[in-house]
Amino acid sequence: MENPNAKEFRHGYSEDFFVPSSESPESYSVLISSFTGDKEVNEDYVCFHVGELKQLNTHGSVLIIADGLSGGKGGRVAAELFSRCFVDGYFSSKESLPPEKIVGHIFDSINKWIVSMAKMDQALEGMAASFCVVIIRAWECYIFHAGDVRCYLLNDSELQQITSDHVVSALYGQYITRAIGLESEFIGEMNKITISDNNKIIVCSDGLHRFVTHNQLRKSLVDAHFLGSSTIDDLVNCARLNGSKDDISIGILQCLEIPKKSYMFYENQIDQLPLGKCPHPGDLVDGFAIINLIHDGYYNKTFLVEPVNSPDKKYVMKFPNHRTLRNKSILDTIAREKWVASVVSSPWLAEVIENFNGLPSQIYLLAPYYNGNTLEKVIRENNVSFYESLLIAKKVSYGLYELHRHGIIHRDIKPDNIMIVNDNDVRIMDFGFARIPGQVGSEFDVDLGTLAYSAPELVGGNLADSRSDVYSFGVTLYYMFSGGKSPFGIDGYKSLERYFNIPAWLDGIIRKMLSRNPNERFSDTLEIAYEIDKYNDLSRELRGAETKVPLIMKISQVNRWRIISFVFFIVIIFLFFER
Repeated sequence: MENPNAKEFRHGYSEDFFVPSSESPESYSVLISSFTGDKEVNEDYVCFHVGELKQLNTHGSVLIIADGLSGGKGGRVAAELFSRCFVDGYFSSKESLPPEKIVGHIFDSINKWIVSMAKMDQALEGMAASFCVVIIRAWECYIFHAGDVRCYLLNDSELQQITSDHVVSALYGQYITRAIGLESEFIGEMNKITISDNNKIIVCSDGLHRFVTHNQLRKSLVDAHFLGSSTIDDLVNCARLNGSKDDISIGILQCLEIPKKSYMFYENQIDQLPLGKCPHPGDLVDGFAIINLIHDGYYNKTFLVEPVNSPDKKYVMKFPNHRTLRNKSILDTIAREKWVASVVSSPWLAEVIENFNGLPSQIYLLAPYYNGNTLEKVIRENNVSFYESLLIAKKVSYGLYELHRHGIIHRDIKPDNIMIVNDNDVRIMDFGFARIPGQVGSEFDVDLGTLAYSAPELVGGNLADSRSDVYSFGVTLYYMFSGGKSPFGIDGYKSLERYFNIPAWLDGIIRKMLSRNPNERFSDTLEIAYEIDKYNDLSRELRGAETKVPLIMKISQVNRWRIISFVFFIVIIFLFFER
């Protein structure tokens, strides 16, 4: 692809490309660079090609680095010939075929042609090239490679090597075992990963990666706020200082705005993965060491894990419980959690991690580890004051509103699904039972949510909407401010004012949230946050109070027992005088 902004160097070139979202379903920038080593001819070939607008959804864009093998003649010819032929063949192929089907035929055709040319022309005898082809199509990334051109994925501060080197060590160095044109029958390797915003794909020849350690490469890429030519220069200089005399080529693709994945994408991914088995502490799963069991639920088991290569970092893995391995509804809860986390981004919602180690080996969910406690445990341990409870209520309101704004209904709001971290920060968790926009019915053959927190219409089998989450949230707030009591008794709703120091305005808010008629509730949780803010002056008076919410119940219980004791005493006196 020709670029008028290409920069020429004495020993190579560097080109920058930007694909704007207004012209394509995704937006990303690409930087490709190549520097000549001690030889007169640079045997690397680098190219980047964006398909026509109508092809962006079907074919995407292609980044290629090919490295001519120095052991034969015509390495540069093989590298350039392969790259140009691949681009022509791929973008002229049928739109209905997936990339993995198209690429196999192209590789076979190019390989046969290069082998035959090498046999007919002595000047090209033994020509071959190792390569890495990266195809970006929306959120899908296909990586095809042979030889020792490497591909890495940079996800936040984690650098993962996607490809493996096809080399063997011998007495006088290393030898390539797979390359285009090396044998009459070509054998390559394919990796498929999903990408998201801010991910970076790095492709480089062996002139760089053999002389720059994994940690050096990661540090250079992470420290750079925006990966540009200065980052490339630093890496090249580092390789040269460490003894590299070979050609150095590098391509960096930065994902700026990737289309959101559909729920069907995650559902299909779950369908294609093996069930596997639920691990035990000490096991290894996709490069993660299972440390200990955090939660053993009826449907899922949750473990604390750490990457083998970074034991100082902690994550959480959720696996389907063996009781439900054959229940597709429960397996699809993993797909739902992944989809919700990919669509909605909020500081009050729990995250899900993708692409840490490429495609999973079995069905599980990987998420950050939040150092804190569930709201349920915080309330039981008497660790929240009245004013702190108001702050938690507002943050949960904001988190639920973000879900509702995207048409997502949580359907399982309860204290166990709200994590309190740091200074009363909030993370709403567990989107496995969420209602997905556009889907009709409950989509489950199991009971939804937790009965004590479920809205009446949801228990009755009707569709849930934002007001159903308002009801569940109301039960949760009542539980928090009453110290763990149910809001309903024999005579219906029990006023919160019966508990010590609970203002009437708060009781009015929760009473409205718990109306059996959805039309009488708040229409969404943002209204609840507004109502709490209206009484901010009243709540500010209680900011310095050290009273913990569960203590309210203790005081109430003391008064109740005093009354019971007094009545019992009167009865004893009455019976005494009756005698």
